[in-house]
Amino acid sequence: MEKYFNGDYEEHFFVKNLETIQGDERDVILVSVGYGFDSDWNSTNSLFQYNLIFNNDGGFLLLCNSGGWPRDWSYGNEGTIVHYNISINDGLRNFKLKEHYFSPVIHCTGPIKNTIIEKNIFYLFRKPDEKIDRTLISLTDWSGSPDSTLFRENYIYTEEMYRAAVTGYLNATDLADYLAAKGMPFREAHHVAGAAVAYAIQRQKELTDLDLTELQKFSLLISVDIFESLTPKKMIDRRTSLGGTATENVKQAIAAAYLQLEEQRLESDK
Repeated sequence: MEKYFNGDYEEHFFVKNLETIQGDERDVILVSVGYGFDSDWNSTNSLFQYNLIFNNDGGFLLLCNSGGWPRDWSYGNEGTIVHYNISINDGLRNFKLKEHYFSPVIHCTGPIKNTIIEKNIFYLFRKPDEKIDRTLISLTDWSGSPDSTLFRENYIYTEEMYRAAVTGYLNATDLADYLAAKGMPFREAHHVAGAAVAYAIQRQKELTDLDLTELQKFSLLISVDIFESLTPKKMIDRRTSLGGTATENVKQAIAAAYLQLEEQRLESDK
């Protein structure tokens, strides 16, 4: 890389908005500042690398392909590689697209194939509005779904990591467990929890966003203690069996691992 910064090199280093760079302007782009990228249909072996992207309302990257077209009309989208990029605070759209707030950092839609997303850095700062989408990667159907899409060895920093545990209805099973603990047969409790999730989805809410009156439509066994029962900490600490996620279990496992490592170290020093 040093040769590109050497004053004797005939192609001098320059900074320019990536979206205005033409293919014949430079053979090597070391650093670029863009405003969102798109690997669309009729794209083969697209490469996105060495980019710094920040504060883009729509997100960092769209990878898409509308399925159902004959090969002579659309070759599709195959072999996209996305690596060595930095995305900072992307996905800030604060208005609805149709019925939903939607601005994932990466959106993969349609039958894209053989996509590799690796070794990127994502900074996900606290969103300025509660309504804004907080999805890192969205995989959706567009006459077909993403196929052979690999996401690996990326570095993710987030200021709101707790939100990953309170979205996506991860607490549905805990609602069923809560009802079963109050005497409802688990099969019935499972059905009630599913009905509550369907109700919440229709209203674009999480289970914990429903008020007590709404939840009691599904069972009068539900009382005000349900909200504490469905917090991430309670959900984690409730699982106390061997290998469970309870805080004390994890502390004991860490202590045991340290002890094992120390024993191995002492053995190797002999």
